[in-house]
Amino acid sequence: MKLTVIMPVFNGAQTVSRAVASVGRLSSLMDGELRMIAVDDCSTDDTHPILMTLKARHPFLEVLRLPRNGGPGPARNHALDQVSEGWIGFIDADDEIIAEPYADVLRRGEHLNRDFITFNGYFISEDTVARKYDFERIADDRRLMAKTSLRSELDGSVIFSIYHSKLVQAHDLRFGRDFYEDIVFSNLGLILAERRLILNAYCYKKHWSGISIVNTVSERHIKGLLGAIVDLRNRLLEKGLYGADLSDDFAYGAHGLST
Repeated sequence: MKLTVIMPVFNGAQTVSRAVASVGRLSSLMDGELRMIAVDDCSTDDTHPILMTLKARHPFLEVLRLPRNGGPGPARNHALDQVSEGWIGFIDADDEIIAEPYADVLRRGEHLNRDFITFNGYFISEDTVARKYDFERIADDRRLMAKTSLRSELDGSVIFSIYHSKLVQAHDLRFGRDFYEDIVFSNLGLILAERRLILNAYCYKKHWSGISIVNTVSERHIKGLLGAIVDLRNRLLEKGLYGADLSDDFAYGAHGLST
């Protein structure tokens, strides 16, 4: 049961050690079957030397460095190109994986021969701990998930799921270049999976900060989110999964983001 955890990082010197440590705790439960790929997206702070120090301490850690900053989407794609088998998970450089429940859901997914696993998580700020708002909306129903995704009613973050490499490769799942780059990857993975495992287990800590993309609203952010919904519609159309019965859901999602 092999797992690759992918982490894009840009100027993450203050938090990257915590993220790697959380994957280290997971590695201790994986019998040497865990690999972590950290992609330094041309950081301008001390991220790279910190990563190299961590690499020397942790045999599971690989460090790639991009020559120019392109955002988390291209960084994740670069790491995906290095993965040929097993499971694929994701972590952001300011977050933490909760090792034991994460390992448990992965084992269950492997044992049950699933190709997609999704779980719950915590959102943590300085004075608040909140649960993932959309977990109850996730269902083992392809058509319903297409409707819910087009209505922009799911979180859309890849960090709350684990994907089998066969699913990723079969549908050429890749990340976009703009803000909300993981919505298409995340939602398509959920929709196109043949054998989903949906578990209300708390496996991830998402640390919120004032400068985080998810806490920032600008015209570019709105355009990025709208573009992701349009891209999702187009990919569903390519797969023969978008028809007149979903047009109202797409219109609802697109209109809500453009007004």
